Amino acid sequence: KPWTTTELIRIRWIEWEYDPTHRSRWKQMEFFQATLNLMIIACTLELYYHDHQQYPEHLEQLVPKHIAAVPSDLDGQPHRYKRTPDGPFILYSVGVDHVDDGGDISRVQHDKRGIPKFRSQDYQGDFVWRYETR
Repeated sequence: KPWTTTELIRIRWIEWEYDPTHRSRWKQMEFFQATLNLMIIACTLELYYHDHQQYPEHLEQLVPKHIAAVPSDLDGQPHRYKRTPDGPFILYSVGVDHVDDGGDISRVQHDKRGIPKFRSQDYQGDFVWRYETR
């Protein structure tokens, strides 16, 4: 008897779930999705700044004029955002561990060039959109 589509999907899911190479690919996909979302939000924040000469207090203020909807973070919640007194804002994703570390990047390991190792399979922590002060 041939396999049904549902059975094949279940078998593929089990293979995907228990194969470590697939888990690392899943983390990579989450990393890229979070990075894309942060880029979209950061660009939208700049559009808002251009119109108002200040950043919004909340991301919801970007809707609907600057963006149709603010993308959700990996945990299904809104991305974390706050204005700061010494700089424009802090914008971050909870990262692939789905734990909100408050935008703290002190646990991030860096390579020899000083670049954060966000793509490392064992990376745990927030993905923070770094932004220089104006």
